[in-house]
Amino acid sequence: MILRNIYDLKGITGGVNINNLRYSDDTVLLAESESKLQAILDVVTDASMEMGLDLNAKKTECMTTSQNADPPTCNLTSKGEKIKQVSPFKYLGYTISSNGKCLPEVKRRIAIAKEAFFRMRPIMKSNTISLDLKVRLTKTYVWSILMYGCESWTLDKETIRRIEAAEMRFLRRILKISWAERTSNEEVLRRAGVKKEAVHIVRKRQLSFVGHIYTEKTI
Repeated sequence: MILRNIYDLKGITGGVNINNLRYSDDTVLLAESESKLQAILDVVTDASMEMGLDLNAKKTECMTTSQNADPPTCNLTSKGEKIKQVSPFKYLGYTISSNGKCLPEVKRRIAIAKEAFFRMRPIMKSNTISLDLKVRLTKTYVWSILMYGCESWTLDKETIRRIEAAEMRFLRRILKISWAERTSNEEVLRRAGVKKEAVHIVRKRQLSFVGHIYTEKTI
């Protein structure tokens, strides 16, 4: 009910005006300029007070996105309190960079996936569990962490290289192949009985997401 008050305020336009994203109580306000964002924030603050709610400025953050090396400053306030400007900004477990690039998030997802894989070390070292099952467990419990939010990734050469490197690293650990052995990636894939598919899965999920958005728009 509070956010109904900002329905007609200008946010980010590209055929459709979008000035907010909401998931449960996690809300993001969007605008193309500081003045427009301040106007939206003021309305939300006032409407919240009318409903008996208070916007906590200390728990509220703002971020600007720009291709410039130094992103512009954003001097937002709520009831006289300054809103902290941050970079990057984390929303629903996904890190958004001020330059709009996804590589920092990809690096972070790979690091989290490595931790998940490390926790499965007793399973991966077990001689009673088949190779096929180890690969399936990795795809189920590790790749799902690695590919969280991949629908919004930009697959440039560096991003693809890092995803494929992570995929091969997991296979080498499963097969107990050390880097000192200088075993080629092709040989690792042959021993595992699989093909490189992590990047393919990311692209497939991206196409599926585009199709979903297009369907929603046409409906």
